[in-house]
Amino acid sequence: GSEAASTWYEIYAIRKSSDGTKNLLLHRAKDYLLDQSQTSDTLSYSLRRSSAPTRTKLAQSFVPGTTGNVEFVDNKLTRVGSVTGRVWYTLEADSGGNPSGTALATSDKIDASLISTSAQWIRFVFRSPTSLTSGTTYWLVFQGDYTASDTVKINWQGANSAYGSGTGKSF
Repeated sequence: GSEAASTWYEIYAIRKSSDGTKNLLLHRAKDYLLDQSQTSDTLSYSLRRSSAPTRTKLAQSFVPGTTGNVEFVDNKLTRVGSVTGRVWYTLEADSGGNPSGTALATSDKIDASLISTSAQWIRFVFRSPTSLTSGTTYWLVFQGDYTASDTVKINWQGANSAYGSGTGKSF
């Protein structure tokens, strides 16, 4: 075949076992599509907050512009104190303007104690990705299993206004 412009490739060294002939193999790398992006982070929301208003889950609605699988989500997080537990995301359908409570996909669970005390981008991988439909509202729900506290927590960095046509909520 031929190379395509603006495409990532992987190079593999190969060897023929019968006569030792060596060569290089050019293989097209997986192409990930950035469908939605929100990079401003003027506010910080605490997950598993114990005082009013309590927060056991944080959620953000979004509407994909392209139909296809969601394989990962990147989010900026900060650890406060010595958190012992895990954090993860679920992708959920919309139910009357709220997350449905039923996971369409669940990300890997990340050890919260390994999250930096300085804001950093963390990738949450969906090992069994789900296909989302363009133009349909979905929810990205952030949750954890550590003890609720006002001083030991994970902060989700976000914007001080709604993302695109989406809405942020806490539960």
